[in-house]
Amino acid sequence: MRWAMWTSLLMAGFGCSETSLKTFNDTPTALITSHSDGAAVIEEGELNLIGRVADTNHAPDELTANWYINGDSVCLDQTPLDDGTTVCEAPFSEGALEIILEATDPENASGKDTIRITASLPDEPPENMPPSVTVLSPVEGAAYTPDTPIELKGLVTDAEDTYNALDAWWEVEGTGPLDISGTLDEDGVISGYASFSVGAHVLTLFAEDSEGAQSSDSVLLEVSEADADTDTDTDTDTDTDTDTDTDTDTD
Repeated sequence: MRWAMWTSLLMAGFGCSETSLKTFNDTPTALITSHSDGAAVIEEGELNLIGRVADTNHAPDELTANWYINGDSVCLDQTPLDDGTTVCEAPFSEGALEIILEATDPENASGKDTIRITASLPDEPPENMPPSVTVLSPVEGAAYTPDTPIELKGLVTDAEDTYNALDAWWEVEGTGPLDISGTLDEDGVISGYASFSVGAHVLTLFAEDSEGAQSSDSVLLEVSEADADTDTDTDTDTDTDTDTDTDTDTD
């Protein structure tokens, strides 16, 4: 009887000793912080993924972080930063994406976080439109004389650019650009003066925006000498009337 009791005590003591020596390895944790589950993401180029991993009985630098998108590995065997942060710059793809961050400790215990997002590219920017150009002066069909300065005035506007991002200049067909200021004021008005020789001149106002798109507006400028026939005809008529009066008096 006493031998049986002693045997029982020995076995109980051995069992307690085995339990006290057994150690437990906690499973690492992972958390994706860059995107929330169900998010709609607009990106281009790369998908920037950020997460954190941790373990109660291992330091961050003892853990390994792995990233997966739709089952494909994109960033493997990463060593987290001191605070457990892990970053993955993954190739961008459109559509529904399942993203997994997995943390593994030295004893091959692993934990993971999974999110599902919808990724799309940004909308295409609208097509750049060229500037709008209008010649205000000179007026086509009006009479102009040579060597008298004529005001050249135009209006330039643009849907995308401000006035100070636009270039404007005047040209005369056959002779090239005019040497006058091309500076626009805050209202988009360009103004200057130039003299022209006798004849017909095609005058064009050009404008160019910051992306190189151009447009223009033209007028036909007609320059001629002042008409001197009016004074001559008046003098002739006056002389004729005088002669007629003289003849009448003589009779």
